[in-house]
Amino acid sequence: MKIKKIIAAVTAIVLIGGAYPSVSAQNSHTTAAYATEASSVTEKGVRYNVYGDYAAAAEVNGELGCEIVIADEIGGKPVTAIEKGAFDAVKDKLKSVTLGNSIKTVSERTF
Repeated sequence: MKIKKIIAAVTAIVLIGGAYPSVSAQNSHTTAAYATEASSVTEKGVRYNVYGDYAAAAEVNGELGCEIVIADEIGGKPVTAIEKGAFDAVKDKLKSVTLGNSIKTVSERTF
């Protein structure tokens, strides 16, 4: 009789525990910028993704020299971020990067 109660209790715990969604901390660094649609603008060899109220440097053209300037604004929106891999095409010849004053976030593996 006691075993039936233990089995019933374990079964109830498993069923109740399975009803709650698990939350993974693995993606905790993902920003809202990647969840929304963006338009793309290229200025002076740098492609920017323009979101609702800000822009982010997304890719530097591999044809550019070794000194890169990230704009303060694109289309009247502040450039507040540099996205993952933005400098991949120029990382071997990069000597200097000038960031605008509005930059708040530099993503992992930007360079």
